Amino acid sequence: MNSKQNKGLAIVANSEITREGNVWLVPSQSTSKRYTVDFFLSKCSCPDFAEGAAKCKHLYAVEYLLQRESGLQLPAPEPEPEPRRTYGQQWPAYNQAQVNEKQRFQTLLYELCQGVEEPVQSTGRPRLPLADVVFALCYRPQEKGSLKI
Repeated sequence: MNSKQNKGLAIVANSEITREGNVWLVPSQSTSKRYTVDFFLSKCSCPDFAEGAAKCKHLYAVEYLLQRESGLQLPAPEPEPEPRRTYGQQWPAYNQAQVNEKQRFQTLLYELCQGVEEPVQSTGRPRLPLADVVFALCYRPQEKGSLKI
């Protein structure tokens, strides 16, 4: 059910729609205006219909009113979704974090690499410390989309 259908159901449930000849007078949901709906010609005098010439909530309201009068069970209107919660941004703290990001990453990576245990080497050429190799691999800039190890 789209929002226009849902609003049409709400109009039928909460407002009085009157018939005058071949047209219905449907109240606006937000103002005291009443719009003229010719259901048989699928026309409405509301601005929404004039802009898009698509079926507006007032046409849906008349349709649901006729269904209710003929004894059909109308679907219950869906509750309006809760507005999306937004949160303020602390821009000074955000900017400070961006300025110190590289230095902070290096510090954290260094501390993490200190936990790497060095394997025992009995023969061969001396190797680079494993902690330094891990640090260098993690720190070096990578090309987009590829990891070269």
